[in-house]
Amino acid sequence: MPEINIPVVSIIWNFTGLSAKDIEQRMVYTEERVLTTTVNDIQHIESTSYDGIGIIKVFFQPSVTISTAVAQITAVSQTILRQLPPGTTPPLIIQYSASDVPVIQYGVGGDGISNNKQPTLRSISCGSD
Repeated sequence: MPEINIPVVSIIWNFTGLSAKDIEQRMVYTEERVLTTTVNDIQHIESTSYDGIGIIKVFFQPSVTISTAVAQITAVSQTILRQLPPGTTPPLIIQYSASDVPVIQYGVGGDGISNNKQPTLRSISCGSD
């Protein structure tokens, strides 16, 4: 499989009891705003908010020094804690590459698929390995 050189860092905020809308407005938006002004080589940002959890994916230019980017994100995330709801803990920060993410996900279903056929279906692979 070809290597896709798009470094990605996910920032996962957790605050039990906040609605998805509150997570977005009070945590995710604040982080996104600060990221765009303080972290170098960002290509684009995507975010999703759920009840109690906010996930921000920061996609970087291929030429980024990822260790510097992670350090900048960590520093910014620590700095904004004062602006977030009281009791907020630092986020989980995960670094990976776009090539680590599955390209396709599929589901198989229907009447008549017995349990003993499922392992066979799970072992199907694609590609020229």
